[in-house]
Amino acid sequence: MATLGKNPRTYEELRKQVTEDGGVLGTTAQVLRDIEGAGRLGSTVRAEISQKLQAHGLRHLPADLPQYQEQEVIVYLASGAIAAVVNAVLNPSVSTAKVLRQLADKNAQETLDKIRQLVGPPTE
Repeated sequence: MATLGKNPRTYEELRKQVTEDGGVLGTTAQVLRDIEGAGRLGSTVRAEISQKLQAHGLRHLPADLPQYQEQEVIVYLASGAIAAVVNAVLNPSVSTAKVLRQLADKNAQETLDKIRQLVGPPTE
């Protein structure tokens, strides 16, 4: 998974790239670590990154950021169509079933399968 052209250096630049790429961007944990200005992806750094992403209206998959810099991360806008789909997959309910049904009606089964692969099996 490649990031867009130039790696962002700030959370603001990251949000701009996510927005310009349709609300979702594939990147690596290294890019997020570098934005944070950290040397390692320890648990405290990963928690800080998650909090700062939230403060900038962004979310990420996997839900627990990876600890290895080369691992892939999806960053997406916290509101909008992508967020609705992620929420529907992560928090299945009668109301979120409507979101998934609309996707299926739009011949988006392949997209839904890809999201399920990214999210992985439900945890209890």
